[in-house]
Amino acid sequence: MSRTHRSHAQWLELFEAFEQSGQTQAAFCTERDLNPAYFSKRRRELLEQNDNGFVQAQQVMQTNHHSLTLNYGGLALTLPLHVEPHWLAQLVKSLAA
Repeated sequence: MSRTHRSHAQWLELFEAFEQSGQTQAAFCTERDLNPAYFSKRRRELLEQNDNGFVQAQQVMQTNHHSLTLNYGGLALTLPLHVEPHWLAQLVKSLAA
């Protein structure tokens, strides 16, 4: 393993790639010629550094829809968003029967 100096951003990219890979840490590190112990150390440091009691909020696109449309058996039923969940559950059960 050759020694490569990585920036903080590069480590973040590696950790993200690892999370998305579905591989074991050992397989991920072997594939990328990384020292598994050092990878684990850097990852743990980052997690400890970010463990400040806050979570990162993600922006969610808001829609301007004020209704809910149910499509069932070729029919479409449009309901207001403020419909009671219990009533909606009963409706779905009735349609499924």
